[in-house]
Amino acid sequence: TVKLWDTSTGKEIKTLTGHTNWVYGVSFSPDGKMLASGSKDNTVRLWRLDFDYLVKEGCGFIGNYLKSNSKDEDAREIKKDLCKS
Repeated sequence: TVKLWDTSTGKEIKTLTGHTNWVYGVSFSPDGKMLASGSKDNTVRLWRLDFDYLVKEGCGFIGNYLKSNSKDEDAREIKKDLCKS
């Protein structure tokens, strides 16, 4: 897997799955919209990153999750930090 982290909060933003062995290297495109990852499985994967989309999807997930897990302070903190509502 490749994990994307918010370095200011230390929170995981997204996990990218697809490789079947260790990931040895990653590189972002200059505009930050693509990520290449190379693996011991002899593949290079290209990932399209759209931070606004990731935040929107993540905020939707967290909002739904908090409906049934309202006492999860970590999720509440992520929602407060990243989501507008």
